[in-house]
Amino acid sequence: MITAGIDCGAKNTNTVILKDGQVIGKGSILTGFDQEKAVEESLEKALQAAGISRDDVNKIGGTGSGKNSIKMADTLVNDIKAMRSARQVQVRLSRPWAGRLRPRWRRWVPWP
Repeated sequence: MITAGIDCGAKNTNTVILKDGQVIGKGSILTGFDQEKAVEESLEKALQAAGISRDDVNKIGGTGSGKNSIKMADTLVNDIKAMRSARQVQVRLSRPWAGRLRPRWRRWVPWP
């Protein structure tokens, strides 16, 4: 399955394309005043880097201060949930430390 994650912030808009959990494309641009345009351009850059078209993407998730500008998103996540998920991914990736953390930090909650 191919998914896209878009983070539309006040300064930058970043997009990542995943295929079966592996990054296949990334796009990043300055957001500027037109957040919807920034979302489109960032997604287009990521799709070009991945060598696929928008029709190939099965699901799109969005977050960030400009998440409401991500009109094509199937799922929108507020900043607090996004940071929590990022923290849990960070813990999973740092396995040597994970054993020393309290059990609640070792839980995995999948991103939407």
